[in-house]
Amino acid sequence: MRYKIKERVFLVKSHYKLGSITLDQNAWRREFKSKTSPTLKKIKSLVSVFEKTGLVESLAPKRCEPIQKREEARNQLENLHLDKPGFSPRQAPCVVLVYQTIVLSIRRNDCNFKTNKYQDCHFFLVNYYQKRADFASWFT
Repeated sequence: MRYKIKERVFLVKSHYKLGSITLDQNAWRREFKSKTSPTLKKIKSLVSVFEKTGLVESLAPKRCEPIQKREEARNQLENLHLDKPGFSPRQAPCVVLVYQTIVLSIRRNDCNFKTNKYQDCHFFLVNYYQKRADFASWFT
């Protein structure tokens, strides 16, 4: 459950005032007239974040920059594709030394390589049309 700033401030203040998490939970039930209260883990988390940062509001998750190994793998895959265009994506993890899912993700998202599946199709030659017409007239 996400708590509002007012509720978070109340929990941190009551924790420093009362000094016990069970007393904090009881104070929460009285203040907000609720049958349920924040868990022990949630209160400890709020207090530890407050002690580290001085903030009671939730912090935005950190965005990770592209990993250097992924960039190296992308460059290796592009070079591999240029050197050997028919190289199998299933063999690529052994050459690049990364996981199969990372190889597929790099091929699809970074390199814009699309998976191609050869589909065999039947071409009709000129004399096939006559044979088919003869069979159709004989069969009906």
